[in-house]
Amino acid sequence: MSDAFSTAVSGLQAASRAVAISASNIVNARSGGTITADGYQGYQPQAVTQSSVAGGGVVTGSRPVVPAYMPTPGADGGTAYGLPNSSLSTDLVQMRMAQAAYKASAALIRTENDMQKTTLSVIG
Repeated sequence: MSDAFSTAVSGLQAASRAVAISASNIVNARSGGTITADGYQGYQPQAVTQSSVAGGGVVTGSRPVVPAYMPTPGADGGTAYGLPNSSLSTDLVQMRMAQAAYKASAALIRTENDMQKTTLSVIG
């Protein structure tokens, strides 16, 4: 497998992971929880992290969003409930960026394939 192909595949995987993280945040945007002495008990939104890999490629992961929740007042005036600290607009933009990255990685695979076909036709 060529370096270009490996880089493109890692780009496809990274874009897929970024979409999954953003989709999870969107789906769980209203999955709040109580705030007790033990802390917040609801959904913990995630932010996408990406880093380059030596030799080419990228790796995508996630990290918790801090603060994890936005407090809402309880019936007695105290904070008793929290909603995940996620942003629909941020997650939608992240998904569009992942879509563009996925398309670019797929184009790189097609280009690599065309180059290999051309090289093989010239050789033999």
